[in-house]
Amino acid sequence: MAKEIGIEEALGKDFQGKLALWQVMARVIGQGSRLSAVRLAQVHAAGDALDMKRGFDENNLYDNLA
Repeated sequence: MAKEIGIEEALGKDFQGKLALWQVMARVIGQGSRLSAVRLAQVHAAGDALDMKRGFDENNLYDNLA
């Protein structure tokens, strides 16, 4: 769906773009901290769904916001 409406293209397909997309998706699923978004990613296999080549933690998500 993100591809169809252009979000993927706007955010980019690199690691940082995929992190940003996950942060959007995590907020749609539920409110919470960056740490809760990391835990949510583990439960929902976000890395696999977004074809991420490496894992991430809350520090990556905070850096992604800067």
